[in-house]
Amino acid sequence: MKTIILGLFLFTVQVFFAQEYYHLDQEAITSEALGFSEPVKQVEVSYYKGDDSGYETTMVEVYFFDDNNRIVTKYMRIFGDYASETSHQYRYKDQKLDSLNTYASAASFNSKSQFKYKGDKIVGRTGYGVYTNYEDTYTYDSNNRLKQIKRVFPKGNSSESNYTYTNGELSLVEEISTDIKGHKDSTFYYYLDNKVVAKYNPVFNSIVFYDVNMANYTTNTVDKPLPLIERYLNIRKTGSREAIRKFMDESVGQAEIVKQNLASSANMKGDWLSRYQMTSNYGNEIKRYIFRKITYANGEVSGSTDFNYLFQHKTKGL
Repeated sequence: MKTIILGLFLFTVQVFFAQEYYHLDQEAITSEALGFSEPVKQVEVSYYKGDDSGYETTMVEVYFFDDNNRIVTKYMRIFGDYASETSHQYRYKDQKLDSLNTYASAASFNSKSQFKYKGDKIVGRTGYGVYTNYEDTYTYDSNNRLKQIKRVFPKGNSSESNYTYTNGELSLVEEISTDIKGHKDSTFYYYLDNKVVAKYNPVFNSIVFYDVNMANYTTNTVDKPLPLIERYLNIRKTGSREAIRKFMDESVGQAEIVKQNLASSANMKGDWLSRYQMTSNYGNEIKRYIFRKITYANGEVSGSTDFNYLFQHKTKGL
């Protein structure tokens, strides 16, 4: 596996906004929660398909934040055969997220959700739309930590996420899906430092390992999956890239890379600006260039969404 880090500190300036869905969770609304080093005002992201013959834009994203460091708009436009536009509008009232509304070029995908509070804590959320109808209930433990989010749909099927904490830190979320006949399926998400590092699905006996030296891996039919995950978590705690690589080679075996940052550059603050990324869907590999422009709250601008030929040249052959 070829992986390089490009030390391109050419500018004075994940976050990868097309975030993978994990489970029911609270909305991340501040730039800090979204992974930035400091408050931001606006973020622009452009995705390209490119090779020696040229490049074309496949998607753009723009994010706007208010003076309180909270996201107010997420806009996405996809180009090509499946072109679409989507805008997510965050609305606040009394310094709390009051509603989240989605407007899409295909009107049937428009949706609205309204939040309910008890004091400063979210206790409910109601979703409205052609394909978006649900009622969420949030519950908390005796330490005021999120304990469960349960989502119930009109037909009676439901989904819930149950949170487990170890030594005061989130360590596990079990997502339970219940169909209209009452059949339940669970998926387990393992956390370290408030980040998902592994997912286990007992139905398929599959494990996804996240952020393993800039890549995500998946593997099926693993013998003794829970002890394997426990070993992986203990190794991740050491922070040793070499130990993680050795674990994957010797213990996991024929794991498939499902997403990998083949190359990445960041600014002096640690926020990434350029990525050359590969995703694999059933063996079909797709490579793309991603460039990001960040406007910080203090007015400082870092990066560009223009196609970067120098970055492309440095990543050639990966």
